[in-house]
Amino acid sequence: MERVSIIGSGNVASWFAQVGFHEGCLINQVYSRNIEHAKECAQWCMATPIDSLEELSPDSDIYIFAVKDDCLSELVASIPFKMNLAVHTSGSVSKNIFKGYARRYGVLYPCQSISKESDFTKLEVPLCVEGNSAKTEDRLSYFASYWSDRVYSVSEQQRFQLHLAAIFANNFINALYDIAYGQMEAAGLDWELLLPLIENTAKKVREMTPRQAQTGPARRGDSVVINKQLAALRDYPQLQEIYSKMTDYIISHSK
Repeated sequence: MERVSIIGSGNVASWFAQVGFHEGCLINQVYSRNIEHAKECAQWCMATPIDSLEELSPDSDIYIFAVKDDCLSELVASIPFKMNLAVHTSGSVSKNIFKGYARRYGVLYPCQSISKESDFTKLEVPLCVEGNSAKTEDRLSYFASYWSDRVYSVSEQQRFQLHLAAIFANNFINALYDIAYGQMEAAGLDWELLLPLIENTAKKVREMTPRQAQTGPARRGDSVVINKQLAALRDYPQLQEIYSKMTDYIISHSK
């Protein structure tokens, strides 16, 4: 049975802990600076919660650092022994952050928006693997198979570009949903009215390219509708600017 130590207790750490345990890994320990957070995460996988890295066991087969990017360097440097195999889960940090602190190291990057409120058993999570050597990468691909049926070997530059693309495809899209939610609320309309449209748009980009799926007044070049909607946003200059820039982008990429 593979022994796993998880450094972190947030959304991604919780996913690794729960799914790993469900698939047969032994989750040794869960570390968090806040012991209550460690306990919350550890309870789902029968792990030992710890709030001191001095308590971290040196016997785990893999150490998964699922923490904020700006905490990684400090935490890695604080491990009181040289790890056998260590990975982080970041989209933007080099694997070489482990150089000198682990014998083998790399990245297990989940390309998914993960939150503790999700049903992890139904969440499809592609895992991107990167290792400091071919042998390490093979080992990490084996580990990744515990968490995902979709495992991809990527380079550091590819991972960075994937993360950047994910920001556009997920974080920015969700911010636009928030804008749309506010528009619906202001008009006294039920948010449920938009859900079939949102779901159909997501479905379409499985069947065609996003450019092929594009519809709407900007795609049609309908200046009458565009100008009317811009005027409706005159009291909301930030939203008007977003509308204008998105419209310009769609028009310029529809020719």
